[in-house]
Parts: sequence; structure tokens; C-alpha cells
Amino acid sequence: TNGNRNLVANLDYYDAVGENSAIATIFPNPASDKLTVTSNNAISQLNIYNVSGAMVYSQSECGYKAVISLDSLPVGVYSIQVTTDNGIETRRFVKK
Repeated sequence: TNGNRNLVANLDYYDAVGENSAIATIFPNPASDKLTVTSNNAISQLNIYNVSGAMVYSQSECGYKAVISLDSLPVGVYSIQVTTDNGIETRRFVKK
């Protein structure tokens, strides 16, 4: 064998402002001071990652709505991963 292994990762991103999806609604996008995440199912985990893939925020057991302060995050593009009993969804948002 040549020792090379290929890894394919499929991530679904939803960029529309306030777009409803199977897992969660995230608004506003872009956001300046707070980001709100709502779901019809209890949110067990929220993780926010910067463009380098480093986790910059994490919260567990959020209930059906989480309001996240973005004050400590620099302006830029982030990914938010929302986990519920219905699954895991990764969405992109902009901090302005």
C-alpha cells in the first residue's frame, strides 16, 4: 500500500438569516453582540469554532433557547455546532 488515506467530511452549512432547519434556528446573522439559538428539541450542546477550527465557546444543557454573548469574540466568520436528540447541525455565522 502507498500509506495514503483519504478522508472526506461532509458538512451542511445554512447561511440564510434566521433560516429554519431540522435542528435549530440561529439569529441574527450577521450578529454583533448576541446570537440566539432556538430548537424544538432540547439543546444538549453548543460549540462555536473559529475559522482555524479552534473551539472558542462551549455550553451544555441549554434547554430550548440559548442566548450567547459574542462580546469576547473578534469580528469574523464562525461555525456553530448545535446538538439535540434529533442530531447535530453545523451552521455558519458572522460576528460583525
